[in-house]
Amino acid sequence: MPLDCGATTIYASRHWVDEHQLKTAKFKDKSIRVKLGDNQIVEAELKILPVKIQVSGLDEAYDCIAVVYTIPNKFDGILGISFFEDMQPQIDWRGRRIEGTKTKPLRWERSGDTCGPIEGGGSVIASRFRRSVEAKACRRKDPTPVESMHWKRM
Repeated sequence: MPLDCGATTIYASRHWVDEHQLKTAKFKDKSIRVKLGDNQIVEAELKILPVKIQVSGLDEAYDCIAVVYTIPNKFDGILGISFFEDMQPQIDWRGRRIEGTKTKPLRWERSGDTCGPIEGGGSVIASRFRRSVEAKACRRKDPTPVESMHWKRM
C-alpha cells in the first residue's frame, strides 16, 4: 500500500473491495472529484468503507473511512495525508519502512522565558499559533522527546 502525502484522503481499491465482498456505503447523489498524478481530474460516484488498517511498524491499527476508487490492481489502497496527520509515523526513508510513531513537544522561548511546551506540531500549525509566535519574535528551542502517543479517529 503506497504512502501518498499528496492524496487528501485514504483510498481503498475498488477491485480489492469487490474481491473481498466488503459492504460499502454508496451516495448516489454525491460524487468525488479526484486529481490524478498527471493532473487529470476525474469524477466518480462516492462510495466509502470504514476500515482498520494495520501498518507494520505501528503498534495500533489505523481506523478510518476510505473512499472506494479504481486504482491500479497492484495496490489494495493508498494512505493519504490524513494517515500522516493522525498517526505521525516516523519513517526511515533509506530503509523504506515505518519505525513507529513519536510526538515531540515544541518549546518556544521569548526574552529568555519558556512559552511551552506545545504538544505536537500539527495542532500548532492548524491553530495558526505559529504565526502569532513568529510575530512576537519567539524562537524554537530544541524539542524534548516524549513517549509515543496513539489515538484513533472515529
